[in-house]
Amino acid sequence: MKRFGLIALMMVVGAFVVFAPDTKAGSGKKQTGVVDFTQRTKLKDVYLSGKILFVHDDDKMARGEPCTSVYSYEGNRKGNLLIEFHCQPIERKKTDKFFVRSLLLGPPHNVAEVQEFQFAGSAEGHRIKH
Repeated sequence: MKRFGLIALMMVVGAFVVFAPDTKAGSGKKQTGVVDFTQRTKLKDVYLSGKILFVHDDDKMARGEPCTSVYSYEGNRKGNLLIEFHCQPIERKKTDKFFVRSLLLGPPHNVAEVQEFQFAGSAEGHRIKH
């Protein structure tokens, strides 16, 4: 049973299409990345699908403000704000592309839930505080 859950989680994470050219990293101030959620995915109390833009702002984090903003991404530009929240930085191995880690929730939800995201060129993940 645990093996099935692990396989399902790997399938969900693998279901995301990442658009590396839309990722800006290493600025020290703001980082952005776009992901295409191929299935409805939960982020805190919001459900996401399609192209989504993640923005992390270090200056906002330093001021104690919500440092992560998530937007729809339509026609290769930022769309409507969907949610803002505080994240928890976590040390990770440096990656060369933006990606999102998620967990498949079992019944009754049967959707993936975002757990963490990491920007291209960064050795820092951003864990979602639930």
